[in-house]
Amino acid sequence: MQQENSDIKGMIDKGAKAIIFSPINSTGLGEAIAYAKQKKVAMIPVDRNITGVKGCEDVGPRSGPTSSSRAAAPPTR
Repeated sequence: MQQENSDIKGMIDKGAKAIIFSPINSTGLGEAIAYAKQKKVAMIPVDRNITGVKGCEDVGPRSGPTSSSRAAAPPTR
């Protein structure tokens, strides 16, 4: 898990604005998530939720809802 945290931090330090990743497991990424949040880098996990992280509230360039938040529009045909 330490390697995964280190890899994510390295990508952020090299200028990543967003990271899409498939975590090895659902625990142990708190350090990398906190670093990404501090640097305003969006983190998008695939295949599983991250234990101890509250989705859009804790991950990504914003923390919490914004005034422009709204439900997605239905698809047009």
